Order: sequence, then C-alpha cells, then structure tokens
Amino acid sequence: MNNYTQMIIDFMVEHGVSQAEMARRLQVTPATLSRWLSGSHGISKKHQRGIEFVCFDAMLPVITKKLFERIKAMSEEQQWELYEDIIRRYSK
Repeated sequence: MNNYTQMIIDFMVEHGVSQAEMARRLQVTPATLSRWLSGSHGISKKHQRGIEFVCFDAMLPVITKKLFERIKAMSEEQQWELYEDIIRRYSK
C-alpha cells in the first residue's frame, strides 16, 4: 500500500466518509477509487495532488489547533524564542 492510498484510507476513517463520497471529493469514479485502494491501479501525479489537497485541507484545522495548544503550554520565554525564530526564517 502506498502513502497516498493510506492517506485516503486514514481520511475516510477519521472523517467517516464513504468510498462514494471520497470519489466525489477527489473527482474520480468510485471504480477508480476502488482500484486505487485495492492497489490494482496506480495513482497519477495529477491525482496525487488532488489527494493531498482534499486530505490536508480537511486536516489543517486539527493540525493548527494542536500546534497552538502546544505553543500555549510553552513558557512565555519559549514562545518569544519561537516567534523570533519564525521572523528570522520567513521575513526575507
């Protein structure tokens, strides 16, 4: 099983999405999705990007919430160090 197949399965389980609904979200036929999940059909680069978009877009709020919970648990000094590091890295 490749990473994209696992990503689809994890997303479907985590969000309670049926294969038919997942196929609709990915803009493929249910038969195509079934072939991907069984491993009998490869996933093109174009469809890999679609899978990333659908799966990551849905997970982003959860990831962001977890990140902010970790930051809130840091001391104020650690928070400022993180902030300054981010400014140094991405202000160019």
